[in-house]
Amino acid sequence: MAASQTQFEYPLRYLPTSAWRQRRIGIAAAVGVGGPLLAFNSTSGMTASLITVAAITIAVAVLGTLVRKRLILREDSVEIRGLTGTQMFSKSKVRGCTMFHYGRYEQMVCVLLLLHGRAGVMIESFELDEAFWAWMMSLPEGVSPVVGRRP
Repeated sequence: MAASQTQFEYPLRYLPTSAWRQRRIGIAAAVGVGGPLLAFNSTSGMTASLITVAAITIAVAVLGTLVRKRLILREDSVEIRGLTGTQMFSKSKVRGCTMFHYGRYEQMVCVLLLLHGRAGVMIESFELDEAFWAWMMSLPEGVSPVVGRRP
């Protein structure tokens, strides 16, 4: 490694952005409280109970993403944890990263480009730092400039 490059202490853990967490808390609160209130005011008995259970289940799942969502960067791999599982990619299996504008708020996202024609993996809503981008730049194709809007 060249003397001008910085060494980083791996593994590095990245949490979702504050805005992402606040949106999830808002969604969970709206569904978890609003669903049962609406159900008991507009329906009766068993239907209201089923709607309440469904709303609370959805709220718990949304809050579960707050606990589980992580990006873990190791010297030789990247791991993306979500509510239902974990995706781990060896550095040797990743070609590079392409940047896109995404969504209503034109958020910048990074799509990992995988070898052998496998579909890319979107990395969004994480508070990324210099170490993350240095890791990405060390890949064979590095980080491509913004290539446009992703639907």
